[in-house]
Amino acid sequence: IQQFHTKKDSEDNKRSLWIGLFDAKSILPIPTKGNVRDYMKKGKDGSNKVSSGNHAQIYDTLLNRIEDFHFLNGGITITSDSIFSRDNNRKKITLLNPQIINGAQTKGVLETFLKEYKDAQVLVKVELILSAAISKQEFFDDISIARNQQTAVKPISIAGKKKLLNELDKVTDVSLKINESQKDRFDTEKLIQLIFAVMPEDILAKAFP
Repeated sequence: IQQFHTKKDSEDNKRSLWIGLFDAKSILPIPTKGNVRDYMKKGKDGSNKVSSGNHAQIYDTLLNRIEDFHFLNGGITITSDSIFSRDNNRKKITLLNPQIINGAQTKGVLETFLKEYKDAQVLVKVELILSAAISKQEFFDDISIARNQQTAVKPISIAGKKKLLNELDKVTDVSLKINESQKDRFDTEKLIQLIFAVMPEDILAKAFP
């Protein structure tokens, strides 16, 4: 950690916001399970593609303006139950149950870049949101959806994050797509269209009066 600032919420909410600059290598092991969507451009071999669009721009910044990366990139948002331990002398913290809820694309490009340039030093702007409240997961989900609206999120990803497709996924023989990045799963939107197409009119009228 290069810099760290914090703002605490009320004791009832048990929430706090920490903002700082982190070594990118320390961010890569943190999962993106809390993000609305995963990395969007995967090659056939499962590798992260950085050849076009926003991903190419992020990679170009790393390649040509690495010292300015934390100024030019929006950064990464991480949620965690708490800071498990803190070493002020080494400027190091250990998080309990961390997850990246915004910044999966940035993380994916960083993985590709640091795999090729192993000795590169990259600073990433991080917003760390801590909450020990029982209802924290719903709060974290709302943040993930809101933070991902800068690049339009498809309705399928929002429905999946809100667990609206879980029951439908359980009763099908194949795995359904619950966010737009799951290209290898069955197209959930087409299945819903088919369900509506064959639904008896009396059931449709009851469901949607």
